Amino acid sequence: MKAKRYYLLFIIGNLNTGGAQKQLYLFLKYLDRKKYYFKIACLGSRENCRQYIDKFRSLSVDVDFLSIGREVFFHQTINKIVHYLRLEKPDLVQAHLYPAITYGALAATLARVPFIISNLHTLPASTDDNLSSVEKFERFALTNYPSVLLPCSETVMTEHQKAYNLNPQKMVLFPDAIEIDSYQPEMVKTSRLKESLGLNENDFIFGTVGRLHTHKNHKFLLNAFQRACQAHPESRLIIVGDGELKTSLVKQAEELKLGEKTFFVGEISEVNNFLAIFDVFILPSSWEALSISILEAMLAGLPIIASDIGGVKEVVINGKNGFLVPLNDVDALAEKMIFLRENPGLRAEMGKSARLKVSEDYNIVNRIHQLERLYDSFFKNHPPVLNPTRILVWRLCPWERLVEVINAVKERFGDPEIFFVSQDDTAGKIARTFSVPDESVIEYGKGKFNPLRGFFRVKKQLAQGKFDLMVVPLNNRNGKGYGGLKLFLRLFNQAPIMYYGTWKNSRPQPVMPSGLSANIKRWLVNLTNGLIKKGLFAFSRRLSEQRRKIDGPKF
Repeated sequence: MKAKRYYLLFIIGNLNTGGAQKQLYLFLKYLDRKKYYFKIACLGSRENCRQYIDKFRSLSVDVDFLSIGREVFFHQTINKIVHYLRLEKPDLVQAHLYPAITYGALAATLARVPFIISNLHTLPASTDDNLSSVEKFERFALTNYPSVLLPCSETVMTEHQKAYNLNPQKMVLFPDAIEIDSYQPEMVKTSRLKESLGLNENDFIFGTVGRLHTHKNHKFLLNAFQRACQAHPESRLIIVGDGELKTSLVKQAEELKLGEKTFFVGEISEVNNFLAIFDVFILPSSWEALSISILEAMLAGLPIIASDIGGVKEVVINGKNGFLVPLNDVDALAEKMIFLRENPGLRAEMGKSARLKVSEDYNIVNRIHQLERLYDSFFKNHPPVLNPTRILVWRLCPWERLVEVINAVKERFGDPEIFFVSQDDTAGKIARTFSVPDESVIEYGKGKFNPLRGFFRVKKQLAQGKFDLMVVPLNNRNGKGYGGLKLFLRLFNQAPIMYYGTWKNSRPQPVMPSGLSANIKRWLVNLTNGLIKKGLFAFSRRLSEQRRKIDGPKF
């Protein structure tokens, strides 16, 4: 008997460099492929999500780009995701990052996906009662739709409960984690790295890793580093990362006369060799949910100096594996930098404690076991949405597309028995290529109405329930020209139907009349979105009440 294999669909806002993207990559690397089939749906476009595409391709994981963001009206975004989910038919949707968490959860509910999980990687935008319309929508979506919320730290859990009044029973603490065996710096490259930067053996190196964005607070770090250099001129600072603030930060370093002591090395895909040359790791951020860069630095055996904020204080134990300093306190940060510079024995002791802390509490293998136990609690009494043993494939596409679809079908469903409906001049080629018996290919002749002839040839078999799934691979994305066939299939076929290549909504977007003023256009869009939101919310709330009652995760 063919083993059950559940389809996990991961929805994420973008695939740029970040902690959430790293976590998703590790999930897919370590999840059991014998039990789960998975795919990624990215709300962004392919052009803006280049950083992690190659990583996911190395894992043989497909990524669909929905290109959300250009729609005028709110319902177009929701409709596009709902349409995609109805065609994919996943068993579980797991969303990462806003707006994927909110849009994905609402769309999954409307598409009747059995289970929904939202990973909370960031702090809520506001904890005040005066929430913006976007924050009100986030609160509404998080309250009503996900089966379970997985905050990455206790701080994230507490702040979301405070901001959105969420049910604590729906939340399961799920800290970020890293590969414990991943830190393996190459000593040859490390020595060459120092030479390339012009560093001497006596230079003491403070280092940090993070995007050059405002909340990473690099300006504060540069001010403290200037004071540390006054006590120890041989100190150096390496900043790994890139972003829109690079120009202003370089200028600040030059104004502070730190230009020759500060190195901006840009974005690095593998930071292990840089961590190997650091003596102390500094995280000056103004807010963090839980920093992946701190976990990687602690795994490298580095003592930490970090701002006393967010989930950082759950990892860095003040005085044991590092120091926590008040936010934006330049004197306090400079004092700790100088203190660690002058105490090599304490640095070594803190580094050992830091590595032990990460190895015990933030191992990705343990986190994957926790995640799979959560999946098992969901699927315990629920078979997969689709688990076919006999599939009928209707060829309505070029040969290359057919081969692509058959490979996707086998990847998702294992090795089911496949039958084909095709023209008589390609039937033999199909049988030879896919190694199926000749009688598994149902032939029909040439002519305009041949697809319908093929349907009537298999109508009796469909009525007898001989097929568990109908697969219709189409060459065009909207299925134009096959409306009659789809209508017949829906009327007479009891098996589910999957249309490959039709998920993307190619309908033209509405355009406001050019004669209207900007204020009138904005008013019309807001009015339409408001009315649609109210209708969608009312319908989806009723739908969520009818969903299966889940007792909660069992560990």
